[in-house]
Amino acid sequence: MNSPYYGGETLWVTTSELRETYVFDTAIKVTNEALADHSALKQYPIDSVVIAMYGATIGRLGMLGKSASVNQACCVYAQPEKFHPRFFYFWLWMRRPILISLSSGGGQPNLNQEELKRIRVPIPPLDEQEQIAAFLDWKTGQIDALIAKKQALIEKLKEKRLAVITQAVTKGLDPSALLKDTHIPWLGEVPKHWDIKRLRFATEKIEQGWSPQCDNQPAEDEAWGVMKVGCVNGDRFDPLENKALPLDLVPLAEYELQPKDILVSRANTKELLGSAAIVPEDVRAKLLLCDKLFRLRTVSDVDGEFLTFYLRTPTARYQYEREATGASGSMQNIGQGTLKNLVVPLPPIDEQRQICRRIKFETEKLDLLLQQSESAIARLTEYRTALITAATTGQIDVRNVEIPAQA
Repeated sequence: MNSPYYGGETLWVTTSELRETYVFDTAIKVTNEALADHSALKQYPIDSVVIAMYGATIGRLGMLGKSASVNQACCVYAQPEKFHPRFFYFWLWMRRPILISLSSGGGQPNLNQEELKRIRVPIPPLDEQEQIAAFLDWKTGQIDALIAKKQALIEKLKEKRLAVITQAVTKGLDPSALLKDTHIPWLGEVPKHWDIKRLRFATEKIEQGWSPQCDNQPAEDEAWGVMKVGCVNGDRFDPLENKALPLDLVPLAEYELQPKDILVSRANTKELLGSAAIVPEDVRAKLLLCDKLFRLRTVSDVDGEFLTFYLRTPTARYQYEREATGASGSMQNIGQGTLKNLVVPLPPIDEQRQICRRIKFETEKLDLLLQQSESAIARLTEYRTALITAATTGQIDVRNVEIPAQA
C-alpha cells in the first residue's frame, strides 16, 4: 500500500506482532481510505484468531484484543459459529507443529490458506469448550508467571556474573588496594600498581582469517572446517560452529586454530559484536580461522584467560561499540585498528592468574544456578504443552474444575 494509507487508527497486524497472546496495538496503523480502496483489506473483530502463514514466523499465533486488519502473511479465523475462540486458539496452538509440517516451499515454507480451511477440529459442546478455555487460561497463566520469575532470575544471575567479572578485571580482588585515576572516563580508577596498555602492546599478533565458499554443514571429525562467527557467541568456544571446507580447496594451514588462541567476533549483530572466547587445549585439528574473526596471541606477561574475561566486559564493549561501522542495524563491524587501540588494564601476570581463578570459582556457582533455572523453565514449558494437549483433546476432564473468579 502507498504511504497515504498509513497513519490511521485501524490496527494493521503483521506476523511480527503475533506473540501467542492478545494483540492490542501494532507498529503500523491504516486509514479508513485504505480499507475502502483495498477490498482484500478487511477489518476483523475482537477475539479473531490469527496465524502466520509463511517465513521465519510461520505458525505464530495471536488473538485480536481490538478489531484490526492484517497483512497478506496472516490467516484469520473470525466469528466462529461452533467454536469458543479461546478453545480454538488453544487447539490450534496444540496442533501447530503438525500444521507447520504441512507447509510447502524450500527456502521460505508456506502454509496454504486452503489447507488451513480444511483442518478438522473436535467440537465439544460450547459450554465445555468455554470451560476448557477458562481452565487453560487459569493454569497457563500460573505457569507463565512461574516462567517469568525464572527468566527474571536468570537475567539477575547474568548481570551478577558479568559484574563479578568486570569488578575483578578492572578493580582487582583487594578492596583496600590503593587506586590511581586513569583519566579514561569509561575505565575510571584501577589499582595503583597496574599498567594501562593498548591491546597492540599486550599481543604478539592480531589477524583475520579466510572465508572461502563452504558447504553449509559442519565438517566431519577428520575433515577441514572453517569456523563460523557464532563459535564465540556463548563465552565458550564451540568447535561445532564450523562449515565443511570443500574437498577441491586446499586449506591454508597458517590459519589452523591452536590452543590458547583468543578469538573475537569482528562482524556480527550489535549485541554479539566483540564476543570473545579462548580456544581450549583439547581443540581438534583442522579447524580454520575465518575472516569474520580476529585471532589474538598474547605476549608473555599477559594471561590469555584474563584478557578474554576483560574483552567480554562492558568496559571493553563500550570501546567496540563506539567505533563500530555498518549501515545495517543487524550487522556491525570493527576494524583491526579499533581492536589494537583497545585500552586494557593489566595487573602483574601472577595477579592476572589469581584473578582468573577467583572468577572461575565465583562464576561456577552462578552457572549452576543458571543451569537449574533454565532446566526449570524447560520442565514448565513441557508441562504447559502437555496440559494444553490433554485439555483440548479430552485426555483430562476439566468440566467440574472450579476456577477461581480472578482467573
